[in-house]
Amino acid sequence: MDLAICINTNSLPAATAEQGKELMTGALSGVLQLIETGNERVHFYYDSNNEELFDLLLAENYSYEDFISDCDDVDLQAFLYEVEDKSPALNALTEEQFAEVSEYDLYIPDQALDAQRDIYSLAWVLDGYLLSLATAERWGCSEIRANKQGDHGQYIDDFLLLKNIANEAHGRLHFQRAQYIDLADIIAPHCISNELKQWFDQQSKENQRVIVSKLKLATEKRFQGAKPLFKPLQNSNALREIRFSAFSGGAIRILFRNYQEEKYLLLTGFIKHANKEGYDTNIPLAEKIYQAYTL
Repeated sequence: MDLAICINTNSLPAATAEQGKELMTGALSGVLQLIETGNERVHFYYDSNNEELFDLLLAENYSYEDFISDCDDVDLQAFLYEVEDKSPALNALTEEQFAEVSEYDLYIPDQALDAQRDIYSLAWVLDGYLLSLATAERWGCSEIRANKQGDHGQYIDDFLLLKNIANEAHGRLHFQRAQYIDLADIIAPHCISNELKQWFDQQSKENQRVIVSKLKLATEKRFQGAKPLFKPLQNSNALREIRFSAFSGGAIRILFRNYQEEKYLLLTGFIKHANKEGYDTNIPLAEKIYQAYTL
């Protein structure tokens, strides 16, 4: 399984090299908690201007390369040398992923605009984890709430939740959450069709992890909101879709509809690799499933 770790450069630099080393060690101990089998491939995404990960400054005159050389933990040092450097991060994306990252300008509410906001969109699109140094209180949380700008640059109250790791406890929490895949319980009190459950069981472990993460957020948002997570479907009978990138390329779509008062019924899911792929089959199927549930 692949793990996408997105370096939150907005949390840098630390005040001193000593603080940078301490905070980076804490954050990396959280990343290690995500490792289950030892066969995982870990990718570090650094949104840089043609710099490599080794050039990243954790503090003044103290780089990521200095940190590795200075590392007291031999096992951690070996792990870091094996990490795949995906920098500059945007160059490592597929065309589809790049277009999605570019489409949304996310910001942290009630804070001054951060200089490197693309990292938030990147973490969302990859279903990755922000790696933050806890240089400020807002970076010391296991999740970071990010709002998006509207189509005309206005700030709107429509949020996403980004997974964040700044210490060992954060990594342990995210690992535990990733193991829990009872969809019916995750989306309660809403409902899920047997067809969607069967489709979910057929997906790769990586895509199951992505689906669970996005469904948790959709449930927390009470299935309300607009793009990038939700979109109404034209040429359908009141269907909407939950939308996000698939791990292996393409895009995952889950069709749903209001069911009973404030409850929603999740109907079908599919992975599309072209603009309108899958809709001709899944919209009629979703409407058929909905009719069967409401008879």
